[in-house]
Amino acid sequence: MWRNFVAALAIYLTSSVALAQKPPIPLFKNGQTVSFVGNSITHAGDFHHFIALYYATRFPNEKITFNNLGIRGDNTYSFLKRMDIDILQKKSDWYVVMAGMNDVNRLLYNVDRQSDPEVQKQKQWALNDYKKNYEKVIQRLMLTGAKVVLQKPSIYDQTGDLPTPNQPGVNDALQKCTEIIDELAKKYKLQVVDYFTVMSDINRKIQGVDAKKTIVGNDRVHPNSPGHLVMAYQFLKSTSAPNYVSAIELQKGKLKSTVNAKVSDIVWTNQAISFTALENSLPFPIPHIAEPALGWVPFNEELNVQLLKISPLAAGNYTLNIDGINVADFTSEALQKGINLATIKTTPQYLQAQKVAEKTIAYRNVQRKLRDLKFVVYSYFPKHSWSADLSTSEKIIDSVLSSLQTTNEKKYKSLKPQLENYLSDRPKQEEWEKKADVLAKEIYDINKPTSHSFQILRK
Repeated sequence: MWRNFVAALAIYLTSSVALAQKPPIPLFKNGQTVSFVGNSITHAGDFHHFIALYYATRFPNEKITFNNLGIRGDNTYSFLKRMDIDILQKKSDWYVVMAGMNDVNRLLYNVDRQSDPEVQKQKQWALNDYKKNYEKVIQRLMLTGAKVVLQKPSIYDQTGDLPTPNQPGVNDALQKCTEIIDELAKKYKLQVVDYFTVMSDINRKIQGVDAKKTIVGNDRVHPNSPGHLVMAYQFLKSTSAPNYVSAIELQKGKLKSTVNAKVSDIVWTNQAISFTALENSLPFPIPHIAEPALGWVPFNEELNVQLLKISPLAAGNYTLNIDGINVADFTSEALQKGINLATIKTTPQYLQAQKVAEKTIAYRNVQRKLRDLKFVVYSYFPKHSWSADLSTSEKIIDSVLSSLQTTNEKKYKSLKPQLENYLSDRPKQEEWEKKADVLAKEIYDINKPTSHSFQILRK
């Protein structure tokens, strides 16, 4: 039976010249450390987890360490406060920074406050502080000798019919933040990754069909997994990431061209074609939860092409086996145009990439736990107590909870379990840090491609 996705796998190449091109050099190099600085969207870790997974599968010999330096609720002023004890604590070769969502102070956009003239002034003051503090952040980071990349913030959904009360004007303020970023980037000659524009465009298209849908979450702020994959796509495209996993073209019984692969042992008959290939990269395994993003951005077409192209072929149907495993059936037309193996989840290459993904998810999760600890300290401890022992920490947390219970019962209920978890999790911090180091190594222990035997059989 024919697979119904055959048509989606066909990629037409107008000439084989493209196959002869060498993939660009990666932005991040072997041995480098890349630290993502930001607020809750960075703290969650999903978009830069996807970037880390792309590097681990596309450049398996370029061992890059990706650090999560996000803290939920943070803004540029908070970055400056924790600069020395957290952001600059370990040397980084790159700092990738995103801020704005909290800097604009969303509470100033509550509908019931818009008649207050002082609120309008405070909105502008917030933007002025954003620019001043962001420039200081850039200056501090550049003094370390590291390279700095600025990221425009993701959107606030002020147009969707969503469950969370709207704060109209927040997204307009974020637009002004993007203009400030452009100004600072020009002044300091820094690269910019623009999430704001691509997410705005996608959101307009989504809500042109259904106003209850959004590229971010129902809270209007935090993207879900598809939104994070869009952000990763935009980052990779903006930094000239290569589109080919590999490309193999056979023609008239011979190897016509390759990209990022070595091919040998070609045997061509009327009934069967076989060869051995060692590809230098693995396909990018897109998790099911993020797949809606494939309808918004051409991730597979532009960043995840594992091409197999064979011609000429007698008209008919063919089976592709890799290492003796039946991968899929194709028409002669599809194989002659070219199939994208990266979209087939049963290949040995994809299955290996999934194991790499599992390690990167584990790495993301342990880093997230470590950032949860930092969130409590940097958000609720006085600065002179940021290095407090567990006994002192317990007293500080008791005091914070007592104060919140008296002044803000709603916040008390939401924060109580987080603060209490800090006390039980703090003794695990050293263990988690060691686990993160081990996982970072294990990712690059299991991501090395191996040779595979290909066989195309006429049915």
